Amino acid sequence: MVQYLILLMVGMAVLLFGSVTDVRRRTVSSYLFIPLYVAGIVFLALYIHPPYWFYIAGILMFIATFMKTDLLVYPLVGVIFLIFSIFMVFRVFIFGFDLLVMSAIFLMGFQERFFGIGDIKALLALSFSFISIPMITPFTQAQEIISGFVPFSMALLINVAVFSIIFVPYIVYLSMKTGKSSGSSSLFVLRYDEETYHKNSKKFSVHEYRGKKYMQYRAPFMISITGGFIVTVLFGFWIMVI
Repeated sequence: MVQYLILLMVGMAVLLFGSVTDVRRRTVSSYLFIPLYVAGIVFLALYIHPPYWFYIAGILMFIATFMKTDLLVYPLVGVIFLIFSIFMVFRVFIFGFDLLVMSAIFLMGFQERFFGIGDIKALLALSFSFISIPMITPFTQAQEIISGFVPFSMALLINVAVFSIIFVPYIVYLSMKTGKSSGSSSLFVLRYDEETYHKNSKKFSVHEYRGKKYMQYRAPFMISITGGFIVTVLFGFWIMVI
């Protein structure tokens, strides 16, 4: 159990630091999650002993996140990982399934439309390192059974998505407040305003549609990832037994 606690402390330290920087600057260092990945490699090698291909694919996938996400080769690499993981599901299910979820997470980083690349690195590092971490407080026997064949990464991804819902009212509030002051009120999207954007450009993403520019508040998803991680460690795949 000590080895689990050490890995959990490394994970929490990295996530908390990333959450602080994400709230303040809406950006997370690309190198922040390297220590967690290294700790995960050591933990897996000493206590879990996964197949060699899981190490290789997991490490290569993390390295691939350092390429530019708007390159066409990015989704191509993601599809290669996805196809490989589908085949590996039939070799060793739990590791192949985990790799399959990681491949889907990697693909969501394309052009950073769903998550920032820092968020993708965080999800991959957690999915790779904590594949066998047991939930601390399982509610039912069914939940314990589910956790035996559903990888940590799948539960994490769902819990992060559920946890992200808390940001919807906050983003709506910010958008409405800024929209009223700039003459463009909307639930999520604002008409591009040069002065408003440059006051705090890191908190906005800018998009163009039909020749017009719009801006949108960035949500600090590292908080969702941290919250989802804590919920997963405590309760696992709870949504499947509600």
